[in-house]
Amino acid sequence: LQFRHGQIAPTLHADRPNPVIDPATLPFHLPRSVEDWPRRDPARGRMAGISAFGAGGANAHVVVAEFVDDRAGAHGTGDPEIVVLSARTPERLRRYAELMARHFRDMDSADFTDSARTLQIGRPALPHRLALVAVGPRAVADALDSYAAGTDGAVHTGTVDSTTPTPAIDPNTPPERLAELWVSGAQVDWSRRGGPIRRMSLP
Repeated sequence: LQFRHGQIAPTLHADRPNPVIDPATLPFHLPRSVEDWPRRDPARGRMAGISAFGAGGANAHVVVAEFVDDRAGAHGTGDPEIVVLSARTPERLRRYAELMARHFRDMDSADFTDSARTLQIGRPALPHRLALVAVGPRAVADALDSYAAGTDGAVHTGTVDSTTPTPAIDPNTPPERLAELWVSGAQVDWSRRGGPIRRMSLP
């Protein structure tokens, strides 16, 4: 989490440091509050050491390094994307829609294409489904907010069970029709529509 947020958390249980140790002689300090952790070299990322000291004398130390994504930067294509969500129950789907509405509302438009395609290929298709077609994150947020409030509006919804036919559908089907078929149980090879350049971290 400290790598992700670029901040160092306060040191716990160190309000009264050992009086034998002179802090001025140390090459480090104990953070008393949250501190920013800037990268010294943006290309290499941050590094940290983690130590564990056992009462029986077994000690361990590991050095960890931050992953820096040097792949092609995110970019929005401006083309319609199909955003798909699913859950095990209608209630969970509605709560999930509320969560994702907040996420998409705060999303950078450049991350939209990769986020939509990450949802397509990175999550299992559960029984209660929702799909919508949009060209940007704000439109997704608006549609999901309306759905969470009880108005389906621009979204397609459906329920799939063991008796539902699951035909394989051409992924080049027009987006609105493909969204409608997916919530009805159709199998879609989303990778054939072009997967994400980067898999995004999503709720």
